[in-house]
Amino acid sequence: MKNLIYVDLDDTLIHAEADPETRVVGRIIVRPGASAFIRRLGQMGTVVLLTHAPRDHAMRGLKAIGSASEVFVNVISREDLQPVIDQIEAINSTRKLREKDKIRLYREVLPIAPPGFMIDDWPVGSWMYWLKSCALGIGRNQWIQVIPFDPYKTNGAALNYAYYELYKRVAKQPALEA
Repeated sequence: MKNLIYVDLDDTLIHAEADPETRVVGRIIVRPGASAFIRRLGQMGTVVLLTHAPRDHAMRGLKAIGSASEVFVNVISREDLQPVIDQIEAINSTRKLREKDKIRLYREVLPIAPPGFMIDDWPVGSWMYWLKSCALGIGRNQWIQVIPFDPYKTNGAALNYAYYELYKRVAKQPALEA
């Protein structure tokens, strides 16, 4: 069985510049090395785009990435994540819950997709970490954080780090029976 690899879109593979007043996305800048990174992931497993962004934005991002986006076998967007978002928000809005009780409840959220590795710019413990890890039923060992892409500060080196980190973690997995 091939590894399932989920990859975030915004600030992982692309940077979308939006008008501050209307929040309409104008220019999309693809992170240097993103296409090669996606193709390399495709050789390692089945690659799925998992983004908190709406589906129409995800499709624009994939179009900006170009032919490498054909590696993605599926797109999970905000619309698909909505049941998990609702559960996380219900947990977070419950008053007087201790942090450890919230974490216990997060782990009871039913995943909407099979587990795999997640490559994202958000750190472990963030709201986005909990949303996506609950959506996949994974823990911190399957989460690989990359430096958020800022077209004026970062380059593709963080994607190389993410690839090698994934490679190490996949190599540590026991062989799956046929």
